[in-house]
Amino acid sequence: MEAKNPEKGKFLGDMVYGATDGTVTTFAIVAAAVGASLPAAVVIILGLANLAADGFSMGASNFLGRRSEGALARLKKNLLIPFQHGLATLVAFMIAGFIPLIPYLLEVGQNGNQFTISAVLAGITFFGVGTARALVTAERFWVSGFEILLVGGAASAVAYGIGWLVKTMFGIVV
Repeated sequence: MEAKNPEKGKFLGDMVYGATDGTVTTFAIVAAAVGASLPAAVVIILGLANLAADGFSMGASNFLGRRSEGALARLKKNLLIPFQHGLATLVAFMIAGFIPLIPYLLEVGQNGNQFTISAVLAGITFFGVGTARALVTAERFWVSGFEILLVGGAASAVAYGIGWLVKTMFGIVV
């Protein structure tokens, strides 16, 4: 299938990667913390720390990787392009990764359903990233959406399971 607008998709890979990883890692932290029965304040601290550190790391790493590719191909002339790719990854990571934290930051669902709301928001975000990808690649939106939803959901389930397992095996109580 031919892309609908190749120029529009210049940073598509970076944005899909950043947004998916931002949502996966942030929600994975939320899931692991909830699986381990940690308080909401811990979820917020870990989630925000993840957004800042992992988002910066991904953006900077993408920049360095692109610059390395350019050096290998003798394309050292323009550092702006690798920087733009790194920035696209960082911005997508930060925006999408912030979404699973919203119920905790806004103290929505204080009766114990913050995690459920966070999970629904993460699922919508995963599907939305896939749908956005399909707008540029001409894939079927529901196939692309479910593909990213499946990957993100599986990673999140693993994180929740690890949190629950560690709490259960070692009797960690906070």
